Amino acid sequence: MELNQLSFFIEAGDPRVREIGDGLSYKANLFDSNNNISGTKDITLVFTKELKNGDFIASVVETVHLPGGDIFLQGAINVNDFEALKTQKIDIIGGSGIYEGVKGKEYITQLNSDVFDVASISLAIH
Repeated sequence: MELNQLSFFIEAGDPRVREIGDGLSYKANLFDSNNNISGTKDITLVFTKELKNGDFIASVVETVHLPGGDIFLQGAINVNDFEALKTQKIDIIGGSGIYEGVKGKEYITQLNSDVFDVASISLAIH
């Protein structure tokens, strides 16, 4: 699946500087391999920690809306690694409808370092 997003930025302070408390919230369309919309995704992330090397860790909460129900995800990503096109993992913590009780991981990789709104995702559900 790929996603395409509409973003809303959250600024904790100076908009020219990335800092703890900054983040974004967005709604994305999910596309299958035939470029058909297969669902939507609501995502909120907030920068919660700055590492000694300058990387930022963000808390992430997501809901994936698919036919038959929703999948809920929660975790943290290294924003700098994500922007460097490195795959990030987020925990699947449950669901509703046919996805009730699911667990697993979401693997998400930004596809272009200059375009934040296009990524490849896969859900490993068990």
